[in-house]
Order: sequence, then C-alpha cells, then structure tokens
Amino acid sequence: MGISGSLSKHYADEGSDIDLFIITARNRLWIARTILHMVKKLSFLIHREHWFCMNYFVDEEALEIPEKNIYTAIEIVTLIPMQGIQAFSDFESANAWTEGMLPNSYGRLILSGNERTSILKRVAEKLLAGVSGMRLEDWLMRLTAERWLKMTESGKKNNRGVIMSLEAKSHSARPAPGDYQEGLLQAYEQKVTEVLGKLRQPF
Repeated sequence: MGISGSLSKHYADEGSDIDLFIITARNRLWIARTILHMVKKLSFLIHREHWFCMNYFVDEEALEIPEKNIYTAIEIVTLIPMQGIQAFSDFESANAWTEGMLPNSYGRLILSGNERTSILKRVAEKLLAGVSGMRLEDWLMRLTAERWLKMTESGKKNNRGVIMSLEAKSHSARPAPGDYQEGLLQAYEQKVTEVLGKLRQPF
C-alpha cells in the first residue's frame, strides 16, 4: 500500500483526501478491494468516510502501467510506499520507462524494517487459495463492475461532483479517466508549445 495523489506531491490542503495505490497478490485484487471497501464503509462511524480514496489497484500480474505518458509517469515516480517494499520495488522495475520521461526523478523506496504478517492474514490467504479463491475473485469483479456501471449510467456523482465510474479489469481497477487525464495532457502540451515558442523568439 502506498500514497499517491496530492499528498504524495506535496500540494495537499485541508480539503484533500488520502489517495491509496495498492498492489495485491496475483489474482486476488478484487477480494482485497472488496475487503478494503468494507473497511472504508465502516469509517463513517468516526466521520472519516471521505478521508481515504482507493485510487488505483494493480496485482502482481500487471505491474506495468499501460498508459505511458507524462501524467502516469509523475504518478508513478511520486508514489510513497507505506507497506510492501518488495512489491513497490518490482513495480518500479516494471515501469522503468518513466526514466525516459523524467530522467531527474528520484526514487522514494525508503520503507525499511521488518514487515509483519499477521495470523489473520495467513489464515485468510489459506482459506482463499485455489479454485475457491478464483471463483470468489471472478464473482466479485463481475459484481463490482455491474454495480459501478449502473452508477455511471444513472449519473451518480461523488463528493467532488464527478460522475462515478470505474475501469474494472482482471488485474487492475481504477477510476475511469474520462476527460480528466486527457484534459491535463492537452494543457501540458499547450504549455510546452508556448514555452518553446518563447524560447525561439529573438531577444
């Protein structure tokens, strides 16, 4: 589990939430996401339901991010690992393409110390191993995808006023980018063009 979003880039304010980037075991993404979603739902008991956002999930089968652009490169290199240093080390290696876009970026894999494995975790992993775990994984993915599709089609919005949508795949889950990422990339290209234009002007 790591932190992404505004907090990882040092421009969070009092209204910002904590965006989580989560790497799960192979073929256990939807089980993990469902458990975390249930925990997040319970946070309303202490009035913290809008403090956390499960922003992006990938499993060990799909560590390489398919969208290779300046937006995703910045998201990747600014991740702050909180738990699972080996998983994030593998993730960094799988996305070495970011070096071509951000050659001066620096790694943040500074997590250290022994990472404990609880008895509950070991028991749950044993119970969900094998065919039963795969069936549950597939069912939860279909159930979640259908539920989110209905919310998107009905125009339901989150607390930020954005229509809720989800890109659900076997090995990844994230809010569907829609026009947001594309809009930022267009603004970036426009700014680069403006700067280069000024540099080419005679003094």
